[in-house]
Amino acid sequence: MFLERIWPTNKAKYKCILPEQMHTIDINNFASLPTLNTCALDQHINIQRFSARYLAGGICLKEGRTVSRRRLALCALNLAPEDYLANLVHKQIQRYVNAINQFSNNKASLALLCQLQAQLTNSDKQNGHIRTVQNWLGGTSPDKAHFVPPPAEYLPPLVDDLLQFINTQKPLERAHIIAASNQLIVLHPFVDGNGRLQRAFTDSLLAMQTEHPASYISPFLYRLGHNHSGYHSTPTAMLQGDWSQVTSFWHDAINWSNEASIWLLNTVQHLQRTLRVSLALRPVTPAMTSILSLLINHPLLTVQYTLAQTQHAVADIQLALDTLVEFGLLQRYQLRQPMHTVIYECKLVFDAYLAMDEHLFSNDM
Repeated sequence: MFLERIWPTNKAKYKCILPEQMHTIDINNFASLPTLNTCALDQHINIQRFSARYLAGGICLKEGRTVSRRRLALCALNLAPEDYLANLVHKQIQRYVNAINQFSNNKASLALLCQLQAQLTNSDKQNGHIRTVQNWLGGTSPDKAHFVPPPAEYLPPLVDDLLQFINTQKPLERAHIIAASNQLIVLHPFVDGNGRLQRAFTDSLLAMQTEHPASYISPFLYRLGHNHSGYHSTPTAMLQGDWSQVTSFWHDAINWSNEASIWLLNTVQHLQRTLRVSLALRPVTPAMTSILSLLINHPLLTVQYTLAQTQHAVADIQLALDTLVEFGLLQRYQLRQPMHTVIYECKLVFDAYLAMDEHLFSNDM
């Protein structure tokens, strides 16, 4: 239902939604959605981490889109301290991935929600606390907004009800997760970061339902290349009882996720075959094998980083890297800063990354 309020600044009337408790929602609205299918990607590739930059919110949604994968790889190695924007994006991605892991490994609670909201926003806007003020989406005031969430004083019991719903479903099924996801975004319980918190919350639960969580592709990514009105239709559905637009979004998004999973699997397998063919009829040492495994997730390497990630001696790693340069599989560069730092780059992996990024934004599927 709606509550009618008056905005004190301009004395204008506005309506804010007051959703019902979770036990009143008909879960059957989402029972017929497709199953999320994940592929058995190589154990060294983590698609969920790869795609996190498009889900992490904040700086990643704005100018952070211009940051290349190479710049992010340099930040991951702590080799680009002067690249302020890339470091902001890298840190936000890390926060988002950590939030997914925290949701996956802990029971849902108010303390956890507040902790992860603070982590994901990294701001001082009532950071880490359920909001005590009215918020809204669109427009300069609630009376001009296209959606006004519940008033702050109604949030504590509604949030508690949502968490109790998630924690008491045995077993927790896909329909329960999507219903809870819709409720969380309608509540908009924080001043900032509600969208990225909802995505991390939902993706962590959906991924755990799949056979291969590391290759889970978030249905939310469907929105990158497709403008589907159903994503924003939850408030209307709650009021009118017609969930067809919301269900349509999730149906299309899950089907897209399944198709994208197959496409990315084929891309990664092709990359792995190309790497193996590059070494055909050549002597391959154990250190070289370890480096090839690292390259899928880390197309930029240093001797020090490779040493920290493997069990090989420094001399063996150095020889393996230099040999892969001779074979044309890696390119060797010396950075200006930090001085005398040598990095090894695999262009084949970066080219695969580019193709994967372009596919996520494609509307062909």
